[in-house]
Amino acid sequence: MTKSIFNKPYPHSLNKWRITISVSLFIAFFIVVFQPFGLSEYQNSTKPF
Repeated sequence: MTKSIFNKPYPHSLNKWRITISVSLFIAFFIVVFQPFGLSEYQNSTKPF
């Protein structure tokens, strides 16, 4: 049973970069818009908004 699992090839995703960039942009957008974790309380002169 365990040998058959380890002998299978690793599943590759052809659109790995597209998925990675999409998820990263979604997370960045979510953090900027909703400012979770108390980020709205952060004060800095270089904060863009």
